[in-house]
Amino acid sequence: MMGLLGRRGGGGGNGNGTRGGRGKPPTVPKLFVCPILLDIMTDPTTTSCGHMFEREAIVNWIHTVSCTL
Repeated sequence: MMGLLGRRGGGGGNGNGTRGGRGKPPTVPKLFVCPILLDIMTDPTTTSCGHMFEREAIVNWIHTVSCTL
């Protein structure tokens, strides 16, 4: 996933996106966060109308809510 996010700034980091462990962690673009789980997606899927969700979350939602997308 870090390959998709890329790195910001110059050297001096410890390889985990912070500088010496004292800086702020990099922010995750909203595109990578499932709006149902509010967590980073590992198996994203796109609905017919173009919205992205974590696959397991949207499948569970469809099975428990009597509403179609």
